[in-house]
Amino acid sequence: MRGHFRYRLFFLPLTVLMFTVPLLPAASTADPVLSVGEPALSVNEIVVGVPLALSGPHEVIGRMARDAYLLGMDDVNSRGGINGLDLKLDIRDTMGRPDIARAIVAHFIKDKQYPVVMGGLSSRVTRELASKCEIYGVPYLSVSGADDSITRRGYRGVFRLNPTFSMYADGIIGFLRDAVRPGKIAVVGERTSYSARISDLLAAAGQGAGWIIDRFDYDVGAGMPPSYIDRIEEFSPDVVVMFTYPRETVSIMGTIKGKVSGVRAYIDGLPSPSDPGHFWTGGEGRNGLLSLTIWSPRLQFPGAESFSRKYLARFGVEPDYHAAEAYAAVQVVAAALSVAGTLSPGEIRDALSKTRLNTVFGPVSFQSVDGYQNQNILPTFVGQWIDGRDEIVWPPEYKTADMVIPGVDGLPKNINFVQAHKGLNSAHRAVSERGVPPMSSGLIPLKMSTRSTGRPPILSGNAHPPALLNLLR
Repeated sequence: MRGHFRYRLFFLPLTVLMFTVPLLPAASTADPVLSVGEPALSVNEIVVGVPLALSGPHEVIGRMARDAYLLGMDDVNSRGGINGLDLKLDIRDTMGRPDIARAIVAHFIKDKQYPVVMGGLSSRVTRELASKCEIYGVPYLSVSGADDSITRRGYRGVFRLNPTFSMYADGIIGFLRDAVRPGKIAVVGERTSYSARISDLLAAAGQGAGWIIDRFDYDVGAGMPPSYIDRIEEFSPDVVVMFTYPRETVSIMGTIKGKVSGVRAYIDGLPSPSDPGHFWTGGEGRNGLLSLTIWSPRLQFPGAESFSRKYLARFGVEPDYHAAEAYAAVQVVAAALSVAGTLSPGEIRDALSKTRLNTVFGPVSFQSVDGYQNQNILPTFVGQWIDGRDEIVWPPEYKTADMVIPGVDGLPKNINFVQAHKGLNSAHRAVSERGVPPMSSGLIPLKMSTRSTGRPPILSGNAHPPALLNLLR
């Protein structure tokens, strides 16, 4: 017999564990829960249930997460499994629907008697999974759902790997406070519970920081009204924070850049995927865009770079943070099962609560703090797309590149030197007296048009340096 688990604590009778359970008959395609063949349970393996959206509105990121779960499973098994037993994942499609998720978790626990469940994607599905697992007394590891309430309900057996909505806001607020120091912030985007929550937190922080915030929101799917551009120009913000999906974000950024001078930072307020091939279009239009992110393969977390390379080699795309969360979840659950040495849900829960593990997603330990229970605490990062590469620019201790201040592109701002002073005016607001931006540690290159220079006095003799210095004071 392989492994050294204490089988007396299995849910199933020992006699059942001596044989492989035959596959159940395939259900009709109308039944989304049992439409996938049942994994075998034997003395050679431990099965963990993974509800996950593989179709519906979250299909793309769900399938990316699925691939990472399977990669993590293979890596665990290639290193000897869990105390000598193979790990197997039973991944079922929730279609992004809470009712299907509820049926799946009941099947996992009541019918299959799996000792632990992990997964979920959207917050509304994750809330359902957390509630049902707590009722059934089986530990659940939340991997992506970010609603604050998931780990604020007093659940003993619910653990969360990923940051919460409020932690996302902490990342934006910290970056604005420490790196940008804005005067005015325009919040632009779709009117959702997430954007409303982050906007409210920004407004609360702004009261103490002296920020003036104006909101330019609109209904989901409606697109930004053209009249908003004139309103944003009149407001004259230092920073634009956008709550839209990637393709629209690039479009809005380009529209505002062509009309509004003085914007020092464009920030995508939605946690951004790492791989533009999946989500982004617009080419160079994305250059300079800052984005809230919770992971990057360039972060110096143990195994992160190796995981990214393996994922890219196997699946042909770079992993995004959903994939990193999924792979890390396998690391966490495998470690807890190994420490527990049993399939008793209570002992697995206790092992999870004592987790101190470095994963590809960062260090994991589940804490009860600030009203949360069993919540992993990690910083939220700010990334920037710089010359075709996604870099981390904040916090300073994690940054992989210095922040770039986006220039003013296109006519009429680049037609001559007089017009270009508008771009210089934007730049000097971010540059210290020594020419070092407080947000980075380099100089800002300026490229002038050769078509025209505007006022003759600026051209005369050695007038260039004083003119530039005057503009930058």
